[in-house]
Amino acid sequence: MSIIPQKIITNETPKERFQNSGLSVGNHRNIVDNADFQKACDFALLEYSHKLALNASQAPDRSGINGLKLAGAHEFLAEFRNLSEKAQALPTAPPMPQLNHRA
Repeated sequence: MSIIPQKIITNETPKERFQNSGLSVGNHRNIVDNADFQKACDFALLEYSHKLALNASQAPDRSGINGLKLAGAHEFLAEFRNLSEKAQALPTAPPMPQLNHRA
């Protein structure tokens, strides 16, 4: 006896769960687009990089680790800012006409 699945089950990503949940995606966009929020994010990254620089001055062998931490902070902010955005399908190219090379 074989079991044939009737429906393919896919797991939603956290981003898809956020977009499909009852949470307000519009409010998220308003927050992210707010100039004060953008300024706060910029200053938070500057403060974090300042702390990492002070840490690196006390322990120079941790400079590579601190660079990765800063890259991670940038990646987190990028994910947070794009949480409410859905991927758009790329347009397909129109079919190319067949040329008659014998003419």
